[in-house]
Amino acid sequence: MQYHYSKENRTLQIETGSALKGRPLSSFFNLYRISRRERYLLVQNRQIEINGMPVKSAEALMHENDVLAIHFPAYETDWKPNEKQAQVLFENDFVMIVHKEPGIIIHSEKEDADCLNGMVAAYLNAHEESLPVRPIHRLDADTAGVLLYVKMPFFQPWFDAQLEERKITRHYLAITSGRVLKAGTLFDMNDPIGRDRHQAGVYRVSPNGKNALTHASVEAVRNGISLISCTLDTGRTHQIRVHLSAHGMPIVNDPLYGHPDHNFTHMGLWADAITFHDPLSHKKHTIRDIPNPDYDYFNDCI
Repeated sequence: MQYHYSKENRTLQIETGSALKGRPLSSFFNLYRISRRERYLLVQNRQIEINGMPVKSAEALMHENDVLAIHFPAYETDWKPNEKQAQVLFENDFVMIVHKEPGIIIHSEKEDADCLNGMVAAYLNAHEESLPVRPIHRLDADTAGVLLYVKMPFFQPWFDAQLEERKITRHYLAITSGRVLKAGTLFDMNDPIGRDRHQAGVYRVSPNGKNALTHASVEAVRNGISLISCTLDTGRTHQIRVHLSAHGMPIVNDPLYGHPDHNFTHMGLWADAITFHDPLSHKKHTIRDIPNPDYDYFNDCI
């Protein structure tokens, strides 16, 4: 369903049109995966209004062209800010898309500002916004690329569900050595992944592991080094790194599954783009990362 909306300060107004005609307010809550506890508190605290009147029950019936208003509380930024601000590539009422440098972890403890969450907190402070710091997905410490943060906690369950249902698409580029396939080759890696029992923090293809599926295509080959495009059908830890290594194409400079290559500065895995939809208008966005110099190696081949 698509809705027209407006946002002013901490109030979100949604024009329901005919989409919710004759349906209870709870159907709207169900659509956005709002928990029973959360909807109870919204009603009890008079934070939900229909046509300017606070609702008394989540089962209140909606009518055509009702205006639904949600009054959000005053939030606090719940992470210690770093001295450096995050680089925000895209921002609207619902999300921020943030660039992550290789070597930066997303989060550790909340009192530790030396992480991407701390940089996001610094950005929010600099822009006089008080919001919880909420990443929707993750990237390995050595992986560069784009990361989605939700700005409205109300919609976090919906974005979580979008990720789980593969409606948020994350695109990766990998630089690999070893086995070389012809440019243009399409292939899937459908191998279960589990923990390595002998090395902490390491994963491996294992018949007893969890189902994992990576779609891949060879974009370019130069001097025995391949550029491989990858999208995930599942989201296992180290999935692309483990799959490519198991198929004889380890990622360059991968400290766990690959080999050093001094032609490249960092580990050759880059989350270069993300595609998602806004929760109310369902407008589609594809946001690309800033240029990555390591990938200039293939400029003459693409």
